[in-house]
Amino acid sequence: MDESYDTVRTVTDGRYRYIRNYMPHRAAGMHEAYAWNLKSYQDWERQLLAGKLTPAQAAFFQPKLYEQLFDLHADPDQVVNSAADPAMAGHLRRLRQALDRHMLAINDNGFIPEGSPLRRIMALAETAAKGDSRNLPRLRGSLADPNEVVRCWAAIGLLILGPAAAPAAAQLAGMASSDPSPQVRVPAARPWCGSGASTRVRRCWRSSRPSCRRSRCG
Repeated sequence: MDESYDTVRTVTDGRYRYIRNYMPHRAAGMHEAYAWNLKSYQDWERQLLAGKLTPAQAAFFQPKLYEQLFDLHADPDQVVNSAADPAMAGHLRRLRQALDRHMLAINDNGFIPEGSPLRRIMALAETAAKGDSRNLPRLRGSLADPNEVVRCWAAIGLLILGPAAAPAAAQLAGMASSDPSPQVRVPAARPWCGSGASTRVRRCWRSSRPSCRRSRCG
């Protein structure tokens, strides 16, 4: 996605397509300099700002759901998400398992920063992406993990929780200024961007910027 970054995995059996969005807080239509050189993207955004798009057309600019399931025969344009349909539960479960098996079989190293153990990282990334406030204690506990990939995804999970992560604000502020990994400092600092961030966090953000250009976490 050029200068923007997302973490999405998908699998299909030819009839149904399952999509897992590990960063659902990021819209599919993240602004990219190259794409927005096109008049079509510029007009699409103008129509959005003017309130002239249908919900299906505007979805490109909105946060995503953690899971999506589409019937490619009945819905080839993949507009109707059937992941919450009880009648599709069997297909959802089957494709979830197929995706997990494939990711483990190929040792999926797309979880930035790269690291292991993969099964544990996948489980935490899933917890983070679900955006369930009941997982707040687990995410907060994972901020202290010695593994930088675990800390990174814990910070992303708290970012996804938004206001529900308020009890972890002090932890995130501390990590934003002192964590040894720039891949952790970036998502830890993101909740403070544009929100009257403290001087300490702003200093941390500036000091991390050279690393941020290489960091793709959060």
